[in-house]
Amino acid sequence: MAPVAGTVTLNGKPVDGIKVIFEPIVGESDVTDEEYYTSFGVTDEAGHFDLQTEVKNELRPGAVVGNSAVRLVCTKRVGYINRGLADSRALYDLPKSARDKSMKFTVETSGSTAANFDLVGKTNSGKQQENNESIDEGAVLGY
Repeated sequence: MAPVAGTVTLNGKPVDGIKVIFEPIVGESDVTDEEYYTSFGVTDEAGHFDLQTEVKNELRPGAVVGNSAVRLVCTKRVGYINRGLADSRALYDLPKSARDKSMKFTVETSGSTAANFDLVGKTNSGKQQENNESIDEGAVLGY
C-alpha cells in the first residue's frame, strides 16, 4: 500500500462529489486472486481526493502498489422532468473513458500526490439533489 492523492477537473474546473475508484489489475499489481483490494476516495470542492482501501473491515490510507484500472462516478444528482414525471441524472456527464475502466494509473511504492484526471464533459442542469433524496417536482418546475 502507498499513499495516493490527486485532483479531478472537468473542462479545466475542479469538481466535487466524484467517487474515484482504483481497481488493482491482477498480475500487474501487488494483489493475487485471493486478495483483491479496491481503493476509493471522493473529491471535495477543490476537486481533491485521497484514496483509502478497506482491508479486513478496516479502512487504511492509500492504494495497492502497481497498475490499477480507474473508474470515476458522479455521486451528485440533478432533478428534471421527463415526460411529465420527476426524474434525476448525474450532475456531471463524464466521458466514457472515466466510466469504463479504460483509464489506468500506476501506483509507485513511494505513492503519489499527482493522480490527476483532467476530463472533458458537461454539467447537467436541473435542481441538485443529494443522494437518496426524493425529487420535488414542484421545485424542479420552479413553483
